[in-house]
Amino acid sequence: LRASALAEPKLKPEQFSVLVRDIPSVPHGQTRKEQIDSYFKELHPETFYKSMVITDNRKV
Repeated sequence: LRASALAEPKLKPEQFSVLVRDIPSVPHGQTRKEQIDSYFKELHPETFYKSMVITDNRKV
C-alpha cells in the first residue's frame, strides 16, 4: 500500500521529513518546539504540518 502511494506522480509534502541539527539556543520565553515550529511556519506557511523534537535518538 505504501509503495503504491509513493509511486504516484503527484508529490505530497506529508511524505517528507527534515532532520535539523545544531539549532541555535532557545530564545527566552520559548520552548524548543515553539522555536522550531515558528521557524518552519515562517518558511513554509502553506505546507508545514508538525514537528517532533527528539533529543536522545537512542530512545526512538
